[in-house]
Amino acid sequence: MSMDLPLDEYMSRFPKTKRSMYMKGYQEAVDKQQIRNGMTLNVKKEQVCLDEEGASSERNRAIWSQDPTMMLLAGYFNAHLIKSLKPVLPSFIHGLSCEGLEDKLKTQVPLKYV
Repeated sequence: MSMDLPLDEYMSRFPKTKRSMYMKGYQEAVDKQQIRNGMTLNVKKEQVCLDEEGASSERNRAIWSQDPTMMLLAGYFNAHLIKSLKPVLPSFIHGLSCEGLEDKLKTQVPLKYV
C-alpha cells in the first residue's frame, strides 16, 4: 500500500490563510530546530456543546489548537495515517458525515448498545 500524499496536495485542502499559518509555523520549527508541543484552548462564540438529545447547551465548546510549530507536521502525519488506515480498517470512522455515522451505528452496533 502506498502512503503517497504530496505536501502540495495536502496543503491544497486548506484556505490560503491556513496554508500560510502552517508554513510559517513549519519554517519556525526548521529555523529554531524546535517543535513545541503546547496547546492553546479557544472558545468561539458560535461553537456550542450539544447535550445528549442533540440540543445546544449553555456551555461553549472548547477547541484545542496545537502550537504553530506542530500544526503542519502533526496534520500531515495524521493525513498519512488516516489514508493508510481507511483501506485496512473499514470500521475507521474519520470523515463520516453525521448521517454516515448514524447509518454505520444502526447497521453495525447491536441495538442493546444504542
